[in-house]
Amino acid sequence: MARPDRPFVDRPPGSVAEATALVDRVELQGATALEPSAVLEAARMEPSDPFALSAVVAARERILTLYRNEGFCAAEVEARSALDERGESALVTFVVREGERTRVDRVILAGLRVTKESAVRRLVTIEPGEPLSPMAIAETRQNLV
Repeated sequence: MARPDRPFVDRPPGSVAEATALVDRVELQGATALEPSAVLEAARMEPSDPFALSAVVAARERILTLYRNEGFCAAEVEARSALDERGESALVTFVVREGERTRVDRVILAGLRVTKESAVRRLVTIEPGEPLSPMAIAETRQNLV
């Protein structure tokens, strides 16, 4: 467990300490638009988990996906990690730069010749006013093929 008298220090990836260290704390900076608890839940990284840089990278990607699916198309997430002097515990920090949230203004259907617009509209999962979500776009695309 990290203590104030044992500060965290950077260690090279793949060091012996990484193989035996546990996550001591997971911190979040810059998350204001989304609930911090929801962002940390998306990370799926908890204190006492085994520390591995690959897990930190995966957690960062999950946070970024959450932000993108909430309409933050330009969001950036930086992951930082540091081990204590003994290499037993790790501090993991995610720094979020949210950017502006993008919302759907309108959905325009064009090029319909045979299929009725109402039939296509039922398959579109994107609604005006909702955050622009890559997941919703992919779901709509899948529905239409």
